[in-house]
Amino acid sequence: MGYVPGLDGIRGIAILGVMLFHFGLVEMGWMGVEFFFVLSGYLITRILSRGKSWPLGFYLKRFYWRRTLRIFPLYFGFLLLLLPGYGLTGHPSGLGEFLPYLATYTFNIAMLSIEWTQHTFYHYLWSLSFEEQFYLIWPITVFLLSRRGLRNLCLGLMLVSPGIRYLLAEYLIEARGTADLVGGMVYYFPAGQLDTFATGGLLAVVPWEQYIRRPQRWWAGLAGLFLAVGMVNLAWHLTANPDFALTNLGYPVASLAHGQHIWGHSLVNLTAAGLIILAAHPDAAARGFLGRALEARGLVQLGKISYGVYIIHWPLQMLLEKIFPLQTALPLRWLQFFPFLAVVVGLAWVIFHYYESWFLAQKTARFHPPPGESAPARSAPEGRF
Repeated sequence: MGYVPGLDGIRGIAILGVMLFHFGLVEMGWMGVEFFFVLSGYLITRILSRGKSWPLGFYLKRFYWRRTLRIFPLYFGFLLLLLPGYGLTGHPSGLGEFLPYLATYTFNIAMLSIEWTQHTFYHYLWSLSFEEQFYLIWPITVFLLSRRGLRNLCLGLMLVSPGIRYLLAEYLIEARGTADLVGGMVYYFPAGQLDTFATGGLLAVVPWEQYIRRPQRWWAGLAGLFLAVGMVNLAWHLTANPDFALTNLGYPVASLAHGQHIWGHSLVNLTAAGLIILAAHPDAAARGFLGRALEARGLVQLGKISYGVYIIHWPLQMLLEKIFPLQTALPLRWLQFFPFLAVVVGLAWVIFHYYESWFLAQKTARFHPPPGESAPARSAPEGRF
């Protein structure tokens, strides 16, 4: 499979959702992070599966060389930029405490190992820690398992993960405190997110293209299930709290209410999988209107720079709030959002073309495939963003 623009379109939707969530406009936008995880699971598993004929040393070196060039320059460049300001002014506060966890990609685990309070400046970086932890174990897992074994592992993780979330929440409630605090811990902790990558990984090892002839129907069915369960949960919430946010569609972020931490992630993951099937289906006619919508130029371009958008959007939002406090009235907040979006996208475009692109160009400078073998076909830029 060659380049699939619709997969970058999914990235565009995901990053737009995250920004809308952080701006306080659309609460269901938190699901954008889940979409990124499922898409990463699909792309990384697909790439790794196609390189299994290579020697293990070469296979691992090539993977980590490419991942390092994709993730490290912008992430660690961002952390380095924070150091002078912190040294001179003490801002952003907490950097000295959290930097060891941020630098070692253990920030999400630190939320359980230290007396955690939600720190507004760094909390969004937890997802990058989880991504890197996935990269540590998944390449060797894919290499060692047969296609059938990998399929069974992915299915197993999808089935047991809701139970893991339930048991983890019960333990943490008893050990640490309130349900509100524990909901975030379950959400951030690696064991609570195992099925996100597994859902995407399953798509990479199952020949779904041979059986799914009408991907729009699959997407409609999965999205319909997602919405139906969400509406029931939303109505249940509204009976107790009439002011409950409607924009979460019945999926409040990191919530334990009504057992959402058990079933909610699974439904979000399946919905993301349906979107990937729609975008990557080999029959362009079968993808239909929705598939073409995912390939809209603006959406695809946003997806290509989504990593930079993710890294910079939250610090810039916090800066904006210092200068122009966010309006409580939603129409006025929407008016603030669109120029903010333009600034973030413009700056991310500059960063991508004049900083990230140089490192990305080095991905092919070393670890070429052995003579007579080609590199895995690129269906979209690999990995997180």
